[in-house]
Amino acid sequence: MYCDATSKQCYTCESTCAACAGNNDKSKCTVCADPNYYVMALSTTKYGNCVPKTACVIPKYRDDAGRICYSDACPTGSNCLQCSIACDGCYKSNALDGCVRCALNSQIMQYETGKCILSSQCVSPMYRDDIQRICYQNFCPPGQSTCLLCHPDCTGCTYARSQTNCLACSDTSKYLLRTSDSVDGQCIDVVQCPPYKDDQNKICYYDSCPSSSSSCYQCDTTCTSCTASKDPTACRGCIDPTLYLNKSSTTSKIGNCISRSAITAGGLTFIDDVSKAIYNDNTCPSGLFRYQGLNQCLRCSTTCGVQGCLESD
Repeated sequence: MYCDATSKQCYTCESTCAACAGNNDKSKCTVCADPNYYVMALSTTKYGNCVPKTACVIPKYRDDAGRICYSDACPTGSNCLQCSIACDGCYKSNALDGCVRCALNSQIMQYETGKCILSSQCVSPMYRDDIQRICYQNFCPPGQSTCLLCHPDCTGCTYARSQTNCLACSDTSKYLLRTSDSVDGQCIDVVQCPPYKDDQNKICYYDSCPSSSSSCYQCDTTCTSCTASKDPTACRGCIDPTLYLNKSSTTSKIGNCISRSAITAGGLTFIDDVSKAIYNDNTCPSGLFRYQGLNQCLRCSTTCGVQGCLESD
């Protein structure tokens, strides 16, 4: 039973409502029972159905203190604001620098400015709270136990200043090395990775590919990365920098790793000493040309044509 102090009327609220304006009617909620839900109301009624907070987005208007979302306008004299599309909660209407939280999980709120930035932009010497998704410029607030000063290698961490507790890498060319059942690890070059690699998410694993990952493969030991498990012909690159990636064509992304001495030049095979690759389709990739009629792809220093270079770099 809920009794409204203003109207002096009492109602039996439907279970989704903590307070209401009608008996057993979920469309008459004035306060939602679940704190993660907002009342979806009109500015003239102030009651409605309870919806997830995430459903209250532009062009809807919101009162975060009262947990009410208005579909038409902010009522006069209310705490309601029309937040920027970047914000999940705000203290200024229609302002990119007025967020109290960010709408996108890939972004983190810059505490000093109220702006939402990419998580990768909150790097040392900034302090970050990955639980609340807040980035602090100069300090962690007292009592904010989830705020950490991460090591410069990390964008996000589970332990302050630790090189081995990164959640992601500040250098986007690096891979996060961790175990299949952990969330943190160390940032390393891809050539240092064990055979278990997830090139899509830039992660490699000490022990095995997680069962939940569809993009992790146990690469052949000759590969820096790959597109299939235990397949020497599915390499994207070669661990040994002296080896060449033997590809079927200039457009192919994969092949097997072989030494230059093992290459049989002639026929359709073209050698690219610039990218350490071999193409088996009688062409050189864009920007490279045949050198003086030989089966070699080189960058040209002066005059180039369909017949190849007159001299090479």
